[in-house]
Amino acid sequence: MRSFAVLCFALAAGAGCSYLDGCGSVGPHGLRTGRATRRPGSRTRDPKRNDRTHRMDYRNAPAGSGPPKGIHAMTNDFLRTAAAVSGLALAAASCSHAVLVRPAPSYEAFAFEAPLPAAAAVFVDADQLFRQVRMTPDPVEGDSLCGDASFPLDAREALEVSVVGTLERLVRDIRPTAAPLDRQAMEARGLDAVLVVRADTFNVGLTSGPLFSFEAGAELTLSVSAFTRDGLQLREVVFGNAVQTQSGITCGNGSEALGAAVEVAIENAMTELGELIANSPALRDSLGGSG
Repeated sequence: MRSFAVLCFALAAGAGCSYLDGCGSVGPHGLRTGRATRRPGSRTRDPKRNDRTHRMDYRNAPAGSGPPKGIHAMTNDFLRTAAAVSGLALAAASCSHAVLVRPAPSYEAFAFEAPLPAAAAVFVDADQLFRQVRMTPDPVEGDSLCGDASFPLDAREALEVSVVGTLERLVRDIRPTAAPLDRQAMEARGLDAVLVVRADTFNVGLTSGPLFSFEAGAELTLSVSAFTRDGLQLREVVFGNAVQTQSGITCGNGSEALGAAVEVAIENAMTELGELIANSPALRDSLGGSG
């Protein structure tokens, strides 16, 4: 909350000064808005003078030419601005900040040979990649301002598109399916292989530091299976992880850090996935007569 208090004070103080011709500067009619001073050569007030008849009439004066605000008006301005800033900040802190996760296929997966000579169905089970993330303040320097904010994260479609995009470069023909195919269904569709990718684990976390700084971490494991007409040819696990940081002025910057961390973790896993499929001797031997 320290940074929040500093933020409110700075904004409110700045807003209070904006009402004047500069804090402590010369305002309308040569009057100081700060402490009162007497200009050289000016006359002192005559006690017998009737202030009612000599008081300046501001009712018909141009806009902004009225007398400067006193200390009470400045205090009221400060309090009103601080309350407005506090309300906006607290409202943002309790909001839901959806996490955008873009597809992250790997273009770095290396194949020792030409793409697999096969038409393969690909099924991706990404149900694990949905979370409601809560922020954890750093125990030493973290703020709790965004402690009530939630960060819904849905990376299911991003993983599916990433798997297909990665394998399209490494297999001659890729056909996504809504369910895994058995051997009979595979042969009925004229396919040579079925590739199944399942998200086994998915862990994400978000930590806040001082002054709206965030650190997000993500890790996932994927089980990979490959079937041909000869049966099961491959069963392995691939892994991806990443840590990303982000700073800004709102809790929404936490969602950006989360999205970036998940994208990098997916891309790392896709590199392992692509190289596993493309360079599997058993899978390549089984498909040697295909195509």
